[in-house]
Amino acid sequence: MRVLFVVKQKKNVDTFLSTIQCLVDRGHEVRLGIQERDPERDRGIQQRVASPRLQVVVPPVSRTDRWAGTAVVGRGLRDVVRYLRPPFHEAVKLRARAVQKLFSALAYYGGTPDAVLAAALSEAQAGRIDAVLALAESALPTDPLHDDFLRDQAPDLLLVSPVVHFGSAQADLVASARQAGVPVVMLLFSWDNLSTKGALHVAPDWMLVWNERQQREALELCGFPSDRVRVVGAPRFDDFYRLRQVTTRTNFLEPAGLDPDAATVLYVCSSPFVAEQELAVVEQWIASVRSSASPVLRAANLIVRPHPDVALLSKETPADPVRWPDLPDIGGAVARPFADPRAVVLTTPYTVAQAFYECLSHADAVVGLNTSAALESAIAGRPVFTFTADRSRASGQTRTLHFHYLLEGQGGFVVADETVAAHVARLADALEHPQPPDRIHDFAERFLRPLGRGQAVAPLLAETIESLAAEAPPLAGARGTAGRPAVGWAPAPVAAPATGESEIVPVSAAREVRVYRTPETRKRIGPDGYLVAPEACEWLGGHVRQGEIVFVVGAGIGVEALMAAERGATVVAFEPAFATFGRLCANVRLNGCDGSVIPMPLALSDVDGLGELAYRRNRAGESGRYRVRRKTWRGRPPSPDALRIAAPLSRMDTVVKRYRLSRPAHLSVAMPGDCRHVLLGASGVLEGGTLQSAFLVLESHEVEPVTDLLAAAGITDCRAATSDRSGRQTLLACRPVREAAPGVPG
Repeated sequence: MRVLFVVKQKKNVDTFLSTIQCLVDRGHEVRLGIQERDPERDRGIQQRVASPRLQVVVPPVSRTDRWAGTAVVGRGLRDVVRYLRPPFHEAVKLRARAVQKLFSALAYYGGTPDAVLAAALSEAQAGRIDAVLALAESALPTDPLHDDFLRDQAPDLLLVSPVVHFGSAQADLVASARQAGVPVVMLLFSWDNLSTKGALHVAPDWMLVWNERQQREALELCGFPSDRVRVVGAPRFDDFYRLRQVTTRTNFLEPAGLDPDAATVLYVCSSPFVAEQELAVVEQWIASVRSSASPVLRAANLIVRPHPDVALLSKETPADPVRWPDLPDIGGAVARPFADPRAVVLTTPYTVAQAFYECLSHADAVVGLNTSAALESAIAGRPVFTFTADRSRASGQTRTLHFHYLLEGQGGFVVADETVAAHVARLADALEHPQPPDRIHDFAERFLRPLGRGQAVAPLLAETIESLAAEAPPLAGARGTAGRPAVGWAPAPVAAPATGESEIVPVSAAREVRVYRTPETRKRIGPDGYLVAPEACEWLGGHVRQGEIVFVVGAGIGVEALMAAERGATVVAFEPAFATFGRLCANVRLNGCDGSVIPMPLALSDVDGLGELAYRRNRAGESGRYRVRRKTWRGRPPSPDALRIAAPLSRMDTVVKRYRLSRPAHLSVAMPGDCRHVLLGASGVLEGGTLQSAFLVLESHEVEPVTDLLAAAGITDCRAATSDRSGRQTLLACRPVREAAPGVPG
């Protein structure tokens, strides 16, 4: 069986890597796609699994067709309606986030009206609006890029995580799979996925969840049928369940300057969404603890562990390194910002679970506002306490649903108090009269391992995936045929270029790309729209793949850049002519490619400094017909000739370093007469080994020196052809494909 597994981020991979290992060990082929791109990380994952049956592939990040903006706004509206329903009436923080995401998609920056945040709908009212938005979702055609990706991967089963997210782009992948008849299984990544993220815009065939609570959530919050939900457990905690205490209490606390004979309380910080100013909350908590009537609590060690996504202290706060004799491979840092010798901020590597386990195992109690660290605490059998913090400092603590899932009285184990004083009294009692951890372990089993405390979840998840693949999918293929929605419902054009042109024409060689009619398009408009040189189409179609980086130099109004983005590439488009650059930006907006095309108003050459653009007609700044001239700075701008405009020049290598750009896999340079200078300024890019192809428009006298530059970088497969009457030529250059040795995967 071939399984295609698409996740949003690396942390999703870490959660399911053991399940992937189980699948490949069982003989299945797994193709893993991570939408957050990081080639070095991908290589590391491949090495960790070390199986030829795992292949890391590049999935689409978002749709690239003309409906991209429509889909984001429609889903954003549905996300907002979700948080106006009765279960979320008190979840003001979640509602505000959904509204902010929608306003961002609309490019509206007027602030969120109080009336929106205070709004509340009945279930019937929200249901009617949601039905309209669901109908709009079903009318959206599938995205050609996602269709092509699935066709290329040809999976027997699609696994997706987390699926639920604001304006979720993964909905397009699920929709394409449903239309293609590929069964879809959704895997929950976190305990709050179904309650704190967006709506379930396109339903999968099955959903695999941690526990019965999430099974009820799937029905009550997402309308997903319970008979299509499988309760399996939480695979992300398998490694933590295997950990055991390594060092003694004395050897762990004394290096941090703490008393091993005193009680120890661990304060675990929350995410920035939960607490915007948690340091102030911590300081208030420490002051209350030290004023307690309990001598045990007044003398206790207080260890504060920052959240990995939040810098709790400023960079100027001094911190001392700490090492533990029994943990030679783990180091930490101790800061003392509280003027209290027994209260420290302890930072350990967040990628090393053993360090956190030691913190928990040597703590007598754990305190936190609203954090998943409570789940690790339950595994370690440690009691957890919380209190209601000032909403001005921790507005996301209680205004969520998942906060209540862990509380005593609602099936959980976390002891909650409304005030800090009541919390301190309860904490003191727990330290003076400790209770056995049986109740805590029982909760951890129900919530994290409902099929058995001693049973790792990853192999159970792999077995469940196998069994679902053998069943007939209840929904696959149910989306219907692809096609455009009914006439009358179509995305409106965005703002036209400043020059006033507003007519939109299709690009004949592309499925969805459109451009505004401008002076640059005048001679290229044919009966089918804007005509693209066949050599450029050959290069784009034969070489550029989704997920790859493409540099387009002399991008003009952006046709090649937009066609590359349509194929799923990320494009950096260089265009220094100011009027043309404006049209480039307008076309990027028109096609909804703001996130995949990066326009840069730079002239590239082989020097860094001031130069000029020399126009070939008296249309300075209005046409892309210019040459880049390098000039020596003499304390004044170039001659005020109408055909010359001063411009900063940069080497491509300088731009890559200065703006921390990834090196391109493909390069297009449409700078006849200047192509050699552009490549001379790109020696690092050429020699870096990442460049696989180049499509160049150049003058005939440049062909030989340019070919030599490319050959020196290992790009030796070159083919030139005359492209117009002026003698300009196109050069398609590629790095030769290495043939894999017999028996070795390529």
